[in-house]
Amino acid sequence: MLRHVLGSSRENVKARGCCSGQLDSVPVPHPKSSQVSEKIEPLVDVFEDEESIVVVAELIGIDKSNIDLHATQDKLTISVDSADFKYRREIELPARVDVGSSSSRLKNGVLEIRLKKLGQELVIR
Repeated sequence: MLRHVLGSSRENVKARGCCSGQLDSVPVPHPKSSQVSEKIEPLVDVFEDEESIVVVAELIGIDKSNIDLHATQDKLTISVDSADFKYRREIELPARVDVGSSSSRLKNGVLEIRLKKLGQELVIR
């Protein structure tokens, strides 16, 4: 939007009278066409400590109401369905988790899901 208000960089250079002709071949995007032609898959990281597994996903510009999370003891599915963006990712978890103890938060475009690990099962024969 700033480029639209101030004009293109080519127009600014010509208005100052310097470097004339040097920027004529440089393409300048139209100020109202801010569409991205290629979708980039969000970054997802999985962290593990003694008690829990934390999944962090970069979902910048996504509203919380458009995010759906589904967890089983060994998988987490993140789904996003908005007018501009559709995304689905199934993540194999490194340990079994207690689905009922999960929590999530979305802050500044970063989704954090925390899942408590199930206790180690001891098999005695």
